[in-house]
Amino acid sequence: MTTLQLGLVSNIIGTVLIFICGFPSLINNENTQGLMSTGELSKEDDKKRRRKNIIVKSGGYTGILLLLVGFIIQYLDTKK
Repeated sequence: MTTLQLGLVSNIIGTVLIFICGFPSLINNENTQGLMSTGELSKEDDKKRRRKNIIVKSGGYTGILLLLVGFIIQYLDTKK
């Protein structure tokens, strides 16, 4: 696999991660449930929500990082 192909694969994986996870939100308040009040959450539901938030946030940042790395690799390959 050439470096150009490696950069392209990195871009594709990053794009898929951003599509699935979305861009990381700047809103850090994890206690809000949305626009509707659903009442108190059990400790188990709160753990699930926090775990999902961590997975989505890390997936978004990883996707952005892979996109940047892919573009840099492709740029450097064209400068040879």
